[in-house]
Amino acid sequence: MATPEELTITAEVSPPLSVPKRSKRLPRVSEAQFTRIARISVATVATLVLLLMLVRLWFIDGVFRTIRIEGPSMAPTLLGAHYHLTCDDCLFEFRVDADGAARAPRIVCPNCGYREVKLEEAERLAGDVVVMDRWPLLIGSLRRGDVIGLSQPGMPELAVKRLAALPGETWSAVDGDLVVQGSRVSTLLRHDLTSRLSTVYDHNHPSRHISNVDRWLRPTENHWKITPGKLVFDDQNQTSARENGSPKPADRLPVQWLAYQQWTTWESPAPRTTLSEVLDNDSYNPDSSRLMTRLRDLFFEAHLTSSGAGTFAVKLRDESKTFQVAISPDTQLLQLFDGTKLVYEKKLATNLERGGMLLAGLIDRRVLVAWNGRPIIEHPYRDPIAVRGKIMDPVAIGASNVSLTLTEVRIRRDNVIVPPATFADNDSEVRLGADEIAVLGDNSAVSVDSRSWPLGSAKTSSVRGLVYRPFWIAPRSAP
Repeated sequence: MATPEELTITAEVSPPLSVPKRSKRLPRVSEAQFTRIARISVATVATLVLLLMLVRLWFIDGVFRTIRIEGPSMAPTLLGAHYHLTCDDCLFEFRVDADGAARAPRIVCPNCGYREVKLEEAERLAGDVVVMDRWPLLIGSLRRGDVIGLSQPGMPELAVKRLAALPGETWSAVDGDLVVQGSRVSTLLRHDLTSRLSTVYDHNHPSRHISNVDRWLRPTENHWKITPGKLVFDDQNQTSARENGSPKPADRLPVQWLAYQQWTTWESPAPRTTLSEVLDNDSYNPDSSRLMTRLRDLFFEAHLTSSGAGTFAVKLRDESKTFQVAISPDTQLLQLFDGTKLVYEKKLATNLERGGMLLAGLIDRRVLVAWNGRPIIEHPYRDPIAVRGKIMDPVAIGASNVSLTLTEVRIRRDNVIVPPATFADNDSEVRLGADEIAVLGDNSAVSVDSRSWPLGSAKTSSVRGLVYRPFWIAPRSAP
């Protein structure tokens, strides 16, 4: 028997396996194969996009069939059948509701008060084309201010209104403003301020039959020159505008004023040149018995070019309160006075000699000043004390020791007025339930909405979709 030391083991080792090397080069794709893959990819993506578009369009009514607005309740945002008229006297263009015009004894120009505007030669225009989008209901994205379509019991057609208050909120109307949860929110009803404003008077369209100077009152003879389409002030006495080498405060300058005066530009037995307060007249409703209350939210708008060491000012009145917006051309300093108290000042980053569009006015208990469309001042103030007598000079402009030219001069007004007098239960405040909303028509003089509905509200389940003018429809021509 062999010992361990004598044991010999012989093993045959196999040669190592040969592993083929991988080629680093990918298989070559022929041009035909690449074209085929590209076509399949493009077709797949296009099919998916088309399917998504079809699904999205399925939620939009009005794409394949025309939906038109009927009636005046959403004017001027959405118009029903209407006429686009031009005044024979001042050539001012405006619109009137077609059905209301047929019932009215005559059509009155809202700019100059001309009482014989011809309707016979005007073309009757169809209502706006809109679509109704149900997608926002699916994703729950309706917001206050949206224009919606909703159904109401006993109404065969959908009503188009603006969403004013949401479920669970308390809402009311105070002095023409929408108040929700104790705060004025009517600004939210129109996202674009310019769409909220309508023209009370356009100085570019003076009466050709009556002197237009009567629309501007000069308390005493001064340096103001009034011509059609232009207001000019030229006072070269610059020395009195400075005190120890620095500009005097605006409230201490001897300002020469020019006050706007309102004519009777609505149906009335009085001559149109009869002076009046600026009242809540809406020319779109020529047959409406609108409650003619005094307007408080008025604006002065003009293209301003100015130079000099003095000041240009805009005076605005809201009942017992008087505000003054003062601009110094040489320092570009803008100041806001509440009475005689300086409450705000800011230096403008602009050269007034080059000119720009100025908009200054009152809206929703705020003083708003904008330059070239950009807000500069938005100053809130408390409710003023009501004035019993008439306010005949709600807007005035003044200047001292400057040279300035004003063109494109207009007096404008806030068109969002919510009269509370039509509440069905004479209650000025309504609390909404968890499944209720409040809606209003933009044309509140004639709109039948939550103010007059028996419950003062509508059910959330009655909303059918968001209503808007589609992008493929050409915008309306001016005005």
